[in-house]
Amino acid sequence: MRRVDLLRGVEIFSELAEEDLREIAALLKEMRVADGTLIAGEGEAGDALYLIASGRVRVSVADSSGRERELELLGEGRCFGEAALATGEPYPATVRAVGAVDLLVLRREEFDPFLERNLRAMLQITKAVAERGEIPRHQPLGSSIEPQTAAAGRVFTVFSPKGGAGTTTVAVNLAVALARFRPGRVALLDLALTFGHCALMLDLAPRSNLAATTAEALWGMGHGDELDYYLSTHPGSGLKVMVGASRPEDGERVTSEMARAAIEQLRRRFEYVVVDTESHFSDPVLVAMEASGRIIVLGSPEITALRDLRECRRILSEVVCLPRARQLYVMNCPQPYRILSRGQIEEALQNELFAELPHAGDGPAKAALRGQPFLESQPGSPLARSLEELAVRLVGEVSDGVQAARREQRRGFFR
Repeated sequence: MRRVDLLRGVEIFSELAEEDLREIAALLKEMRVADGTLIAGEGEAGDALYLIASGRVRVSVADSSGRERELELLGEGRCFGEAALATGEPYPATVRAVGAVDLLVLRREEFDPFLERNLRAMLQITKAVAERGEIPRHQPLGSSIEPQTAAAGRVFTVFSPKGGAGTTTVAVNLAVALARFRPGRVALLDLALTFGHCALMLDLAPRSNLAATTAEALWGMGHGDELDYYLSTHPGSGLKVMVGASRPEDGERVTSEMARAAIEQLRRRFEYVVVDTESHFSDPVLVAMEASGRIIVLGSPEITALRDLRECRRILSEVVCLPRARQLYVMNCPQPYRILSRGQIEEALQNELFAELPHAGDGPAKAALRGQPFLESQPGSPLARSLEELAVRLVGEVSDGVQAARREQRRGFFR
C-alpha cells in the first residue's frame, strides 16, 4: 500500500490535498520491531503517529487492579497515536508487537514544522480534531464501545455469578419477547463460550460461529449478507442468533476483540442485542458488559447466591467501574421454595431489585428439551408474563395496545 494511501486512511488527514499528503509521506520513517516489543506505553507522553505497514500489534489497558486487558488487534493499514501527534496527549493504551511488525512513524518534532509552513493543512487538521474528539471513530484505541448511542442498537447483557440461576433461559426468552415487539430488529449473541445452549434451546443448527472467524474479518464486514452467514433465524419470532462456539474447546479461541467486533456489528444492524454469558468475568464477558446500556444480574433467594451477588456488585462497581445505574438486579426463583424475602435481599444487597421472576416448575426445562422458548410453550403463565414485563421495562417504548395488554396481565411481579 502506498504511503499516501495509508495517510489518507488516517482521519485527521482524510481531507488534505494530495500534495500535502505527499509532503507528510516524505516525513515518515521506517521502523521494524520484533515480537513482543513495547511500541507505546499507556500514559506515556505522546510524540508520534504509527502506521502499520505489515504485521499486527496488540492494544491493551490496565484495569483498576493492574491486570492487562486486551482491547483489540490492529493489522496492516491501521494506525495508532493520532491524538498524540495532533495534540500531544499521552497514549491511552499500551501497544506491543505481535510477531515482526513494520511501522511507518511520524514524529511530532518533524510534523510541527510542516504545520508551521502550511496554514491550510493546519486549519483542516485542527478542524478534524475538534469535530471527532481525541480518539478517531474508526480506531477505538484505548476505548470501549460506547453504550446505547442514538445511532446504534441497545445492548442488554444477562449475567449471573452463580451457575444454575437461569441465565440462558432469561436471555433467550427476553430476546424472543423483544423480537415480538420489534420484528426483525433483535439479535441474540451467545457468549457462554464453554457450554452455550442458546441455539439448542431454540432448536437451531448454526452454519458457523464466532470462533470460526477473526476480529479482522468481523470488523471488515460491511454488508448484511456477510454477517448473515454467522446468524441463524428462529422461525417463531424472527430472532437472529449468533453462537460464540459450537464446541467447548473452540470457546478459547474467542478473544475480547472478537467479542467487541461482533457486538459492534450487531449493534449497527439491530435495534436490540441481548447477550448471554458465562458465570465468570472473562474478557469477552467484560467487553459485553462495557458495551451494555443495562446489565441484568441474576440471583436466586439463597444465602450462598446472595453472597455471590454481593461480591458481583462490588466487582462491577469498584473493579470494572461500571455505573450503578447500568446494573439491574433481578431475582430468579428456579426452586419452589425461597429462604429470603425480597426485603431481606434488598437490605443485604443495599440495592433495590429491578424485578422478580417466579418459580415455574419444570416448565422451562421441558421447553428447553423441546427446543422451544418458554414464552411459546407456556404463554400467559406467570413466568412468561414477568419475562414480557422485563422486556417492556427495558425497552420503555412499545405500542399503546401492547402496554394496555400487559397492564391487564400484571400480577405484582414488579414494583
